[in-house]
Amino acid sequence: MSVDGGKVRLRTPKGQESLWRDYKAIALHGQVCAAVFQDNAQ
Repeated sequence: MSVDGGKVRLRTPKGQESLWRDYKAIALHGQVCAAVFQDNAQ
């Protein structure tokens, strides 16, 4: 089992500040079995 996470930059219209969001993923035996975006309680 492995757990990974990081940040991803969301593109915004030109001239606006970019948004950074967290993501998390869980893999079991080399296959992704869950991935969440902006849902820390999950």
